[in-house]
Amino acid sequence: MRYALRRAGCIVVHGICAALPLTVAAAGSGTPPPDQGQYTPGKYGYAQIVSPNVPSYRSAVPLAQGCDWSPIYGDTATQNFAFPEANATYWQASPPQSGTAGMQVRIDGQFPNARYFSISLYDSGWKLIGALSDYQLQTQTGTKPTAGRTQADASTAAGQPYTAFIVFGAPPASPAANTLYVPPQSTLFGPVPASSQHLYLLYRVYMPYGSTASGDVPLPTLTVGGQPLSTLVQTAACQDTASQELQNALYAVNSPPGQAPFGAPQAPSFSVFNGAGAAVNGDNRYMSATLGLPAGYLYIVRGKAPSFTSSATVPAGSAANVRYWSICQDTSTSTEVVGCVGDRQAVLDSGGYYNVAVTVQSTAPAGADAAHGFNWMPFGPQSPGAVIYRQMLAAPGFQGAIGSGGMGSYAPQIVYCRVATFQTLAAAYPKSPDQVFKGCGGTLN
Repeated sequence: MRYALRRAGCIVVHGICAALPLTVAAAGSGTPPPDQGQYTPGKYGYAQIVSPNVPSYRSAVPLAQGCDWSPIYGDTATQNFAFPEANATYWQASPPQSGTAGMQVRIDGQFPNARYFSISLYDSGWKLIGALSDYQLQTQTGTKPTAGRTQADASTAAGQPYTAFIVFGAPPASPAANTLYVPPQSTLFGPVPASSQHLYLLYRVYMPYGSTASGDVPLPTLTVGGQPLSTLVQTAACQDTASQELQNALYAVNSPPGQAPFGAPQAPSFSVFNGAGAAVNGDNRYMSATLGLPAGYLYIVRGKAPSFTSSATVPAGSAANVRYWSICQDTSTSTEVVGCVGDRQAVLDSGGYYNVAVTVQSTAPAGADAAHGFNWMPFGPQSPGAVIYRQMLAAPGFQGAIGSGGMGSYAPQIVYCRVATFQTLAAAYPKSPDQVFKGCGGTLN
């Protein structure tokens, strides 16, 4: 999979960029905040998937010996499924299949030059067992590189080493730092046959600020009994098995909805995702809406933008609402991502609201551009589609957090509009996307 989000002028990026401390960017107006030359959106101001595809599978193979990292989305991966975030890269690995009590997998890595990273552990159904996120990890000197969920600590630079462990056995009353525990196999897998009792690690890196998808540091080294997993089994076989099991798990919990025909569409509403699914990121909260889009129509997603952790310079001590947020257009059946507008890519109006227009056409209609206060994305190749709103690591007490109850003006809204009507309104109200949204039938809040 190659995507048209260009970092430092490259699709698969190269070169060297200086590491920047993470601080906070407040919601503003006009064009997105500058990224000091390190992170340039694609042609349309969002991370676009050029050639989405669903992987073809061979038969599953046993993973008794374990598997080292292989890209599952982004970087050099050729896959696009499981509703990935287009501004992130994912690698998967598999610890040994039948770990005896007390056995350990050692993880040696470095903090990447990126907005966020985490290591998550899943069972063979891709249900989350546990995770270690950047703000929870200690470096080898015992310090943490982040002051909390959303606020960064510039005193610890990217590249600091850490060591973590996966321990097979029930967690003790006082779990060790930097450690994930695997419950006994009988408890974890129940009646699942031994040949299918796989464990998976997923390594996520969001918004790398450097020159590589992994944030200018190597992927973590996985070692069992002094032997690196990279020497144990071919990654192609690992990737086939992991992909097949993840796709099966997705269809088990995400049955493809039917395609109801309709004329003039009625805008759907967002609903909060309950967290029960395959390969979920425990640090994210989601809202989604499934919808079709007939020819001649577009839809607009609008909401107040949370402030977010960023490399932009802000006064010391400032705190963000969230670590990261985005609006993504996906296919609801094949679970591909078509594109995402990430927080740094979002064009905000004078009130701090994002306005994202989505069309069936593969090019943006007149008025659906930054000059008029809009981001634009294509609907994608399949109907129905799904639009997903993500928030990562919301600050405690942030009333606009997903699942907090009211959300107020931070709750995303959708309105359908005829393309011709949108173009007329955009011409009549340049730089006033709120009036375009209202003219299309939306309610301002």
